[in-house]
Amino acid sequence: MLAQLAQCEFAVTKSQLGSEMMSAELKSYESLSKILETGIEVAKGNIDKSKADLSQAKTVRKNRTEYDVLAKIISEQPDRKETMEQLSTLKTELSSLEGTKQQLESRLGLRKKQFHVF
Repeated sequence: MLAQLAQCEFAVTKSQLGSEMMSAELKSYESLSKILETGIEVAKGNIDKSKADLSQAKTVRKNRTEYDVLAKIISEQPDRKETMEQLSTLKTELSSLEGTKQQLESRLGLRKKQFHVF
């Protein structure tokens, strides 16, 4: 009878220790689960931040590309000083050609009159 009682006490003790061990493992798994959830939340936050950074970087890159294209186009054009000098030169040539044109027209008119008289 004492042996059976000892076996029963051993079985109860074994069950209690198993129960305590399972409770400890459950608490350990719960704390590990909380740590993982916290890590997942941090990772999600980092991913969202990285997405925002990527979007901003794409915008900056697009703007820089557009700027480079515009800068290239602008650099191909002559500056204002040269353009104004060319414009003044062309205006001077135009006025001299108009004077020459008037002289030729007056000479042509004179020749027509002389031809009619002839």
